[in-house]
Amino acid sequence: MIKKLGLVLVVLVALFAVTGFVLAQEAAKTEAAAPVMEATASAVEAPAAAVSVGNKVCPVTGEKIAELGKDTVEYQGKVYNMCCPMCKDKFLAEPDKYIAIVDKELAESAAPAVEEAK
Repeated sequence: MIKKLGLVLVVLVALFAVTGFVLAQEAAKTEAAAPVMEATASAVEAPAAAVSVGNKVCPVTGEKIAELGKDTVEYQGKVYNMCCPMCKDKFLAEPDKYIAIVDKELAESAAPAVEEAK
């Protein structure tokens, strides 16, 4: 009877030892993968900063913007200056139309600088 009890104890100790070893291996794999997962997650979560286009005239109303950055709208990674909050909705309703207006303004403001350099 004592031999059977001793044998059962040895088997139980061996079983616990194997279980502990397996759990330790799994924990090591998880810890090794954690920094990679965190780096990937932070790269996905961190969007690129939007770039200001620098327009000085509201593309919706055509008014000169007295205070740049007073009101802005971000669209496809670019920040456009607006004269008021109401212009944001109009801009976002037809962004291509108003982006063309901003592009024209920026091209016209760059043209005199190019001619002065000549």
